[in-house]
Amino acid sequence: MVSIRRLTTYFSALLALLIAVGCGSVRTHTGFYDQITADLKNRNYEAAAIAVDEAKASGKYGKKDRFLYYVDAGAANHYASNLGKIANSFFIGDLL
Repeated sequence: MVSIRRLTTYFSALLALLIAVGCGSVRTHTGFYDQITADLKNRNYEAAAIAVDEAKASGKYGKKDRFLYYVDAGAANHYASNLGKIANSFFIGDLL
């Protein structure tokens, strides 16, 4: 017969493993934001808007991050004064 203490230990280890594996698969990768952030800090808004679009094209924004892409694109294009792209980004983002 297996003791309650041993079952609790096994259950706790299994739960910790599932949390570690599960959370790792939904982690958002943010390394590509370094260039975008630098462009925004340097007031190079057009380059930031282009970098957001390039990140989307290269798959940096995953399926779960598509809303975030449209918010980022809308904000970057707002600062770059790309009026047509602002409305499009926020409209599509709102539909999600």
